[in-house]
Amino acid sequence: GLGDPAEEEFTEIVKSWGWKPSEETNFDILPLVCQIDPLQAPEMFEIPKHYQFTVAIEHPEPSHSVISDMGLRWYGVPMV
Repeated sequence: GLGDPAEEEFTEIVKSWGWKPSEETNFDILPLVCQIDPLQAPEMFEIPKHYQFTVAIEHPEPSHSVISDMGLRWYGVPMV
């Protein structure tokens, strides 16, 4: 599937609202969803590509290269 299995339901919700993943990888960054007034629909804000960044997860010891070999990435989280 697309992305983090723990976020599968949320991913399907934002896709149903019109969000389209840019690359359909495990590392597509989901849009922000905010709802201030419970009587109004939530608003979705896609993070512009030039503000998205990820870093590879690595172990500093070469003997632990299995961590790098997993291809894991972490992303910067914008704050509202």
